[in-house]
Amino acid sequence: MVCVGVLGRFLLFALLSLEIRGGEGVDVDLNTLANIIKELELKVKPLPVPKTNSDKGNTIPSPPRAASVPRSRDKDPRHRSESMGPVVDVSPTTDILAVQFAVVVAVPKEQCEPRLNRNTFLKKEDLNKIQDDLKQTHLHEGKQLIAATPQVGKGNRGIHSERRLLMCPSANSKETPLQVLLRNNPDSCVIFYTYNSPCLKNCLNSKKDEDEENKYWAQIARNSKNKKNKEGKEPVQPVKKCILKSLEILGKYEGPKAFVFKQVYKEDKGKAELGEKLKEVSDRIPLYRCNPGCNPCKSNIINVPINPLCTD
Repeated sequence: MVCVGVLGRFLLFALLSLEIRGGEGVDVDLNTLANIIKELELKVKPLPVPKTNSDKGNTIPSPPRAASVPRSRDKDPRHRSESMGPVVDVSPTTDILAVQFAVVVAVPKEQCEPRLNRNTFLKKEDLNKIQDDLKQTHLHEGKQLIAATPQVGKGNRGIHSERRLLMCPSANSKETPLQVLLRNNPDSCVIFYTYNSPCLKNCLNSKKDEDEENKYWAQIARNSKNKKNKEGKEPVQPVKKCILKSLEILGKYEGPKAFVFKQVYKEDKGKAELGEKLKEVSDRIPLYRCNPGCNPCKSNIINVPINPLCTD
C-alpha cells in the first residue's frame, strides 16, 4: 500500500519537473547532460588523498583506481564519496577523500546533443595533468576544461572550488579561468559542474562579501586618521567568495550552457533559504541537479522558488 503523503509528494515533483522543462527552454539534452556528468566523474574527479603513516612518518601512495571495491564515506560534508564512477581500494592506510571539486567544460555543441560520443569527449585533455595540477595547485586550466578543488585555510586563504574558477588566479592575471576558457572556445556548449551545491555561507552569500569589504575600508579610514596606526600593519583586502555576480559572465554567453550540481551540500539541505539562493543562480543560467538523472531546478510555479528535488 502506498502512503498518500508519499504519492502526493511524488506527483508534485513530477508536475514541477514538467513545468520546469517547459519554462526553462532546455538547450542541452538532459540524457546527454547526465552522461557528461558521468564522464566528468570518471575522468576529472580528484584521486583519493593518501594518508600519512604516523608510525613510519611517511606517506602511503594512493592505490590505482579499480572497479570492484566500494568507496568509504568521508565525514567532511564537502569532501564526501559517492557510488558513481570508478572506485578505489579501501585499506587502513588509505584516507579516502572524494574531494569536492568543480569543473567547467567548453565542448563542440554537438557534444551536448543526443547520444554523447564518449570516445571523443575531452579527447584533447591530458587526464594525468589534471590530477597533478589539482594535487599541487588546486587548479587546472586546459584547452577545453578548467577544474579546481577547495583551497583550505582561514580568511583569504580559504577559497571554495567553484569560486576559484571565477576569480583571477594571481595578482598579475587579467582574466579568470572561465573567461580564458570562453575566449578560447567560442560557439561551444559550456557545462559548469560542482559535486556539492554552492554553499549558503560563502558561495551564495553576497552580503557577507559586502560586509567584509565595508569593514576593510572602515579600517583603512581609521588608520588614515590615526598617525600611529598609519605606520602599522595595514588590513588585508578580503577576497570575494560569492559566485553569483561572477556567474553573469556565463549567463550572458549565447551558446548552450548549464550549471549542474550532484549532491545538496549537507549543511544546507532542506533550508528554505537554499531555494531562494538557488533561484538567483537559475535566474542567471539554466540550473540542474544530476544524481544521476538530470532535473531542471527552475520553477515557474507561484510561491515555489525552486524545484524541491534540488534542495532535499
